[in-house]
Amino acid sequence: MLLVKHLLTLSIFVIIALAFWGLQNFEEDKDEAINDDDDARFVDLFIRDFTLTAMNEDGKPGYTLQASYFEHFSDGSNSLIEKPVLHLLQANSNWIITAKTGEIDNDNHLIILHHDVVMQQQQAEFPVQIETSQLKINTNSQIARSDQPVNIIQRELKLKAKGLILNNSTGELELLANVKGNYAPVD
Repeated sequence: MLLVKHLLTLSIFVIIALAFWGLQNFEEDKDEAINDDDDARFVDLFIRDFTLTAMNEDGKPGYTLQASYFEHFSDGSNSLIEKPVLHLLQANSNWIITAKTGEIDNDNHLIILHHDVVMQQQQAEFPVQIETSQLKINTNSQIARSDQPVNIIQRELKLKAKGLILNNSTGELELLANVKGNYAPVD
């Protein structure tokens, strides 16, 4: 009987030791899993219906950006935006640019617009409208580039091209390739 008590006590002690050891390993595995998740990408900032005004070197507004949604991720300097409206503000050349979606690349001072990008020239007697699927705008130099097909409309003139460079500071528009045009006077 004494031997059975000792075996029972020893068995209980072994079971408790194994349970304690098992719980220690479980907690270590759980901590490792949590630490692995710390490196995962997550949204660290979001804003709905915002307007951003960026000043130029002279202390005047260089551009404004409005969007219905802004989302920044923890693992980088890029942000996503929805329904952006960008106003390029220069004394001699103003444009309003809209799109369905876009990205902001803070490291390279770029706003990249995607899907149904429309640029409309403002404060011009015969304004130009440009349509494309993607446009990259350097916010420092105010140079817009696209390597996608573009449609340009100015009153009776309609142009198609592959790619463009617009320098908003100088007002120069360069069409890069495959330029085709159509001029139909309006009566």
